[in-house]
Order: sequence, then structure tokens, then C-alpha cells
Amino acid sequence: MWNGFKNTVNRKRAGLYYLVSSVFIFLSCTEVLVVPSLYLQRQDLTQYLSTNAHIEPLDDSVVTASVDGRIQSIAITEGERVIPGAIIATIENDAISSHLKKTEALLDASKAALQQAQHVDAVEIENIRHKLSDARHYENAAEEHLASIERLAAQKAIPRRKLEEARSALSVRKATTETLAKQWEMRSSTLKQTYATAKVAEASEAYRVAKQQLHLSALRATTEGTLYSITVNPGDYVHQGTVIARIGNLDSVRVVVFIDEPDLGHLTHGLKAILNTDTFPEMVWNCYIDHLPAQIVAFNTRKVGEAVCTVHNPENKLLPGLSLNARLESARAKNVLTVPRDALVYRDGISYLWLRDHEGRAKRQPVELGLQTDSEIEVRSGVSEGDQILLLGGVRLKPGQKVRTEVE
Repeated sequence: MWNGFKNTVNRKRAGLYYLVSSVFIFLSCTEVLVVPSLYLQRQDLTQYLSTNAHIEPLDDSVVTASVDGRIQSIAITEGERVIPGAIIATIENDAISSHLKKTEALLDASKAALQQAQHVDAVEIENIRHKLSDARHYENAAEEHLASIERLAAQKAIPRRKLEEARSALSVRKATTETLAKQWEMRSSTLKQTYATAKVAEASEAYRVAKQQLHLSALRATTEGTLYSITVNPGDYVHQGTVIARIGNLDSVRVVVFIDEPDLGHLTHGLKAILNTDTFPEMVWNCYIDHLPAQIVAFNTRKVGEAVCTVHNPENKLLPGLSLNARLESARAKNVLTVPRDALVYRDGISYLWLRDHEGRAKRQPVELGLQTDSEIEVRSGVSEGDQILLLGGVRLKPGQKVRTEVE
């Protein structure tokens, strides 16, 4: 009997539970919630790939130290335009300055020695000329004397030894004239080829080389452009070949856009890139990719491809090394159904939208998605144009629940 009574009580409790549950479900389904909504419409949708980039000059030339030494002065500041030959900086080199002074002193001394040698040679040549003139006079006299002796000897008016003496005297005179003539010819023809002249030439070459070295210590621009980088300061010691400055034509600049390896499939030639920088937040630049990546490289902790485009930069605001934000139009869909990202719900890997049907009840509808942006998503199937989409915003709905909407 007791067991029968107990079973009767349990059945009544169970019936009461099902009754309460049914009433709760009924009340939940009949509760009317106010939910924002919108009507599904078509529009064009553009997908952007967000990344970063930096600026490089199109034409770049490097000014390097030509000698070792300490930077004495810097003549131009960063951002200034320069022309070929403009002095960028000067290098102080004590050894070069000292060597130049020594070669200059040596050149002055050798020139003085040459002037003295030229004066001495001129006096000596003049003496030789006078001696040669006298020797020729004496030779002519000896020839006349010999002729007179020969006539007398033919008449046997004088001893034969007088004839031999006259001939010997003429031979001596001729030898003297010939010697002096050779001396005069040699001294006059080698006046500018003396040892002193050679010394002047040697000193002149040494002085020229020293001046050239001093000229090289003045570092000059080789091209026209903007001096966009100086790597040294006055007082810095530099070695030959050290980079001192960089000059580039910044009227147009190269933009290197870093594309992460998984996103390279979206990259195409001619793809538009929209650029901006925190340095000039009010400005925007556009360019089109004209060089696709040729390899994958490490960039900080990323693996990227480097795409390149060119930007006109008449105000020279885009300076080499400047970091940019870049958005690339990676895909575009025209006249497609779109919904806000926050309208979608996801469950078990399936995408859903909540709709309000013709009876004013909530309906959860699975959909197929397409192109996605930061704020909008293309819906390819599952809904139709004009459907009323519920924007839950954290509101919990159940299928079939009555809803009243506020159309946005």
C-alpha cells in the first residue's frame, strides 16, 4: 500500500514539473523583444590587406671618406638640396697638411736652385763663346802664318823645321777650336735638362700629389639631389671608405611594402596600395604595385615578400626610412549582399544570421559567406535581398521567439 501511495505522489510531481516547464517555454516564446535590425541590401565590397611599408630613394649616391682623418666640419644639413661639386664635409689630416708644406718648401728650393744653375750656365756659356771666338781668330792667323811659311819654304828661304813648327801650331789651334765648339754646343743644348731642372720636375709632381690629397679631404657631392642622411659628426675619426652622407632624388620615391607569406596569394601586378603615416596623419598617398616579390625574406619576426611601388613626392615629405601604413585592395566584389560582421553568429563551425520572418518571429538561418572586410561580409547564399536581419548585440534569442525590430 505504501509503495502505491508513493508512486501516485511521484506521478503528480512529474506532471506538475512538465506543466511548469510548458508554461515557462510558452511564456519565453511569447515574450516580445525589441531588437535592432536592417534590411539586406546589395553593395560593392572591397577587401583590404593591411600591412606596413617603408620609403627608399629612387636614385641614391653615397659620399665616402677618401682619406683617413677627423671630420673637421660639415657644410650642409640634412634635408638640403645639393648640386654636383658642393662640399659636404671636410676631413682634417695632419699628415697630409704637413706633407703639403714640405713639398711646397722643396719645390721653392728646387726652383731657386734651377735659377742659380741657369745663371751659372749662362755665364759659363758666354765665356766659352768668347774663348771659341778667340780660338777661331787664332786658328785663322795660324793658317795664314802656315801659308806664308810654306811659300818661304818652297823658295828654301827658311829652314824646314820652321815649316813643321807652323803646321804643329795650326794643328793645336784647330784642336782648341774644335774642343771649345763642342763645349759650347753641349752646354747650350742641355741648359734645360740639367740636374736642377730634373729636381724641379720631381718636386712639382710631389706638390701636385700632395695638393690632390688635400683636395680629396674636402668631400663633395657627385650628383644633384637631397642630402637625406649624414652619418658622422664634427670630431669623428673616419677611415677611407667610411660612408659620410647619402644623396637621393626624392621627387619620386620607392615604397617597399612588406607582404606576409600567407597573404602573397592576394598580390598581383598593378594592385592599388593606399598609404599613410603617423608623421602626417592628414595625408594619404596612392600607388600601384609595379614589382612583385622575388623572394621571401626575414623581417623582424615575420617572413615577408617585398612588393614595390613608386610614389610622386613633390613636397619631399616621404623621406627615406620613413615607416608607412599600407592597405592593399586585395579583392573586390560588385553588387553583392553584405551584412555587418557583428550580425553573424557561429556554432559548430557553421555561420548563421538571425532573421525576422513574416510572422514577426526570430529565425536562425545558416549562410554561406564570401568576401570579408574589417566591417562587412559578403553573403553568397541562405538569404535574399530585402530580408530583415536581426542585430542581436548580446541579446539571447530562441527560434520562434516573437521580436519587434528597430530598423537601423
